[in-house]
Amino acid sequence: PVAHHWYGIMLMRTGHLTEALRELRHAIELEPVASAASAWLAEASYYGRRYADAIAYSRRALDLDPQRHGELARLGLAYELAGDLPHAIATFERMRRGPDADGAHALLAEAYARAGRLGAARAALREALRVAPHDEDTGFALIALGRRARGLAILRRKAAAGDHDTPVPDPRLEAFRYETVRHRNVPHPPAV
Repeated sequence: PVAHHWYGIMLMRTGHLTEALRELRHAIELEPVASAASAWLAEASYYGRRYADAIAYSRRALDLDPQRHGELARLGLAYELAGDLPHAIATFERMRRGPDADGAHALLAEAYARAGRLGAARAALREALRVAPHDEDTGFALIALGRRARGLAILRRKAAAGDHDTPVPDPRLEAFRYETVRHRNVPHPPAV
């Protein structure tokens, strides 16, 4: 199981998500109680835009090891991109009460903005800018609240620095693809 686990991680980090998912699933078949393999499978599923799988594997990882606090971020993002904003917000609020509280503010700001809770989004963004002004999640929160230029500047700096575990772009960037084809009468997501 360890070999399949680490091979799956290497495949994911090189952008081979289909193969990574296969290897990580095999690792879990061989060792069903491996919380780390479940967490990596959740991440690969998230980047592969398989949000239901990402939710299931994140929850599994947390069931196996409730101390995997970082897994709450992945779970909340999967809920958010699956369109389940109430569960996303509840997950980020839970994250805010734990050891990863600083990281929760930007995630909450983005989710609140998507849910139309602009007052709560602005308050969470103020806190995110205080504790993590250059974080990628803060960039996404800024964009969700209409501060596109500043948010994109953060994302560009992070991309230039190569601070990513995988060459696959964050699925939250998907909305920007619609912006480039708007002139072709292609429907685009509503602005937040």
